[in-house]
Amino acid sequence: MTARRCSSACHSPPVMTGSIPIAILVALALTLGGPVAHAHELPTFPRIIVLAARPDPLRAMSWNYSVRVLDPAGRTAVSDADVRITGFDRLRGSGTRLGMFWLAPTPLTGVYQGTVEFPEASTWEVTITVKGRFVGEAHVEAAVGPSAPVRSSLERPDLDPDWILLRHLVLEWGHLGGFGLWLGATVIGLFAPETNRRTVVAVTWVAFLLAVTTGLYKMRVGTPFPHGLTLGSWDAPRIFFGREYVNTLVLKHILMLIAIAVTAVLTWRVWRSPSPYGASRPLLAMNLALALGIAGCVAVLNWLHAIVLHFS
Repeated sequence: MTARRCSSACHSPPVMTGSIPIAILVALALTLGGPVAHAHELPTFPRIIVLAARPDPLRAMSWNYSVRVLDPAGRTAVSDADVRITGFDRLRGSGTRLGMFWLAPTPLTGVYQGTVEFPEASTWEVTITVKGRFVGEAHVEAAVGPSAPVRSSLERPDLDPDWILLRHLVLEWGHLGGFGLWLGATVIGLFAPETNRRTVVAVTWVAFLLAVTTGLYKMRVGTPFPHGLTLGSWDAPRIFFGREYVNTLVLKHILMLIAIAVTAVLTWRVWRSPSPYGASRPLLAMNLALALGIAGCVAVLNWLHAIVLHFS
């Protein structure tokens, strides 16, 4: 278990084995533990110290975690905190995620323990989230299960293709394709008067269906947050530009809803009178402006995505 980066000051001593009382474990961790990675330290983040992280002797996919939570100054133990663990497979990306596991408080103030069930052997990016009086995260790495044989770069493929990777690529490119289909149909309908308006409307609805269905998947696995986002859950971690990312995503969805409403009016007008060009031109122009606005939101989201990952 090695720490890669932390949103709070994260200290990780060597993993200890055997039945050692919690008090001795904490004392040794505070005495011997030191920072093993340079963290982006924020003054309001609690200090999260990983006391132990080791596999269960009888179940290789189950790891027992013990962490200590201190105030931002590192002087006082924090009790009554909500400490949870989640994560994703570093080899397959955020499409393969852990469930959420709760660490229970122990008799020692500020020490929390629990078991994490990993679905398969791999290298996992583990996120320890603390909520309560102080809010923050720590990110560590867990190499679960037997190590795979090391192969040279000439023998090892750049990507290990499987069904999860194939599904991820299809949905990612499908989302981009849906937007491109909508933009292309709108431009053709606006600048080519001889084009059949009903065909333009039908292609636009197909593009919307493709963009919306794949967009739900991208919210769950394509956002820079450990738990992803869903339509009913917009709980972004309190890290730099996390809220700005969510607000920009909300603006993008609002623009998309307006575009759907505009297209519904366009559909009604076209089916009543498919030939007149003047009646549909203003609505097509609105759709083009909305598409360009959404493209601008996507550009900002990509920029914020990189910033959020840097500070997480």
